[in-house]
This record gives sequence, structure tokens and C-alpha cells, in this order.
Amino acid sequence: MCSKCRRQLVADATPTDRESVVGEEAHIVADKIDGPRGSPPLPKPELDSYGNKILLCNVCHKIIDDQPIAYTRERVHKLKDDHERWVAELPRTQELKPVRVIPTTEWASLLHLTTGSEAWNVVRNTGFTRFAGLDDEDSEPEDVDLVDWFLGLLGDWGDIAADVEMAGPAGVRDAKRSLGEALKELADRRIVVFGGQRALRITGGVRPDTEMAEMVVLVLPEDEAPHADDGSIATMIVQRIPR
Repeated sequence: MCSKCRRQLVADATPTDRESVVGEEAHIVADKIDGPRGSPPLPKPELDSYGNKILLCNVCHKIIDDQPIAYTRERVHKLKDDHERWVAELPRTQELKPVRVIPTTEWASLLHLTTGSEAWNVVRNTGFTRFAGLDDEDSEPEDVDLVDWFLGLLGDWGDIAADVEMAGPAGVRDAKRSLGEALKELADRRIVVFGGQRALRITGGVRPDTEMAEMVVLVLPEDEAPHADDGSIATMIVQRIPR
């Protein structure tokens, strides 16, 4: 359930279609200093920790991120705490298992992204994100800022991808154009992007297990980029992206 409105986050499958996941794993403190509740920033290891995540429907996620003055860190943490307390106090006919997000594959197969279409295929139909940007200490500040902006752009398009596709081809073209222009800016700075999707399974709680995809993106300086078939992309993911 959404921690704010308590809406169910998975719509049941129909005879013709699979389940529809409307839940999103939201950051309480943004991973960018200019993002919602992002200042002062959290240490990097804490950004993707359980303590900095809250499960929301897509509508409430947009509300709290669009209104960060009203939805302060303290208020969002209280929303999460109150919801967890409410769930814990619900009467149960059977013992509920904890909700777990389990990868069904160890790592995604990442491709070198050079076009907006390639980036869009990584963004669409995902409910979780796993990003690795440039190292602050080893990179130029303007490069770090550019990569942070690009990763935020990916996340933003991912949040609205379903609505964009429902709106028709023009919206998808705009998304691909936006992502392609961003990739060109990175390439001009000799920065390369690898991306793909990884399958996840959500288990536990009150609903049947649900399948979902995670967007996985790795950004590197051009001189550190691995060759396509040497196996080092997966190694870099292990080293750079927290599990």
C-alpha cells in the first residue's frame, strides 16, 4: 500500500493483461542537492538505504516531490513511520511475510547507450532504479553535475514513461529526443553511458508475488569504459553500484 494514501500498489491482472504496478520506491532525501529535500545532502551510502526510501503510489510520489516545502524530510519520515505502525497493528488472519524485492538475475546486461531510442528502452516499464555516476574526487565538478542532471533526467522520464506512451507517438519522440540530446552532451565531454534492465520479484505482504524491472545505469569517463565483451562491465557494477 502507498504510505501516504494507502492505495493498493498493484492492480490485479485481467484475463488479457498482466498486473499493473503503480507503486514507486521514492527517495526521502533526493540523490541530488537541488532535488526534493536534497539539501543538505546525505552521505552516498545512505542515499539508497532502506531508511531513505518510502513506498508510494505514482500520484503521491509526484505530490511530495513537487511540494518539498510542505513535505519536509521530517514529515515524509513521519508518513513512513505512521504507515509502518498502522500496518503492524492491522488484524491478521495469517502471519504476513515481510515484503522483499529480490533480483531474479544477478546483473543486467548493459549496452553502450548512444541514442535516445536506446535510452528510452532502458527507461520504460521500470519501477526501480540503480545508478552509478562519476566519482566526485576523480572527476571535474562540471562533469559530475552534468552526470547527476542526466541521471535525474532518466529517473524523471522513468516516472512518467507509462503516461508518455499512453499519450501517443509524439510524446515518445519528445522523450527520445530529450534523452538523445543529453547523451550527446555527455559524449562531447568524453563521458559514456551503459544501461539495461534487471528483472525483480516483489514477494511477501498481502498480495501474490509481482514481477518488476529495475533500470540499471553506469556512467564512466571514456578512458575507463570497458570493451563490450571483456566481462568488466559487470565487475564495475558490483564495485560502483550498491546492492
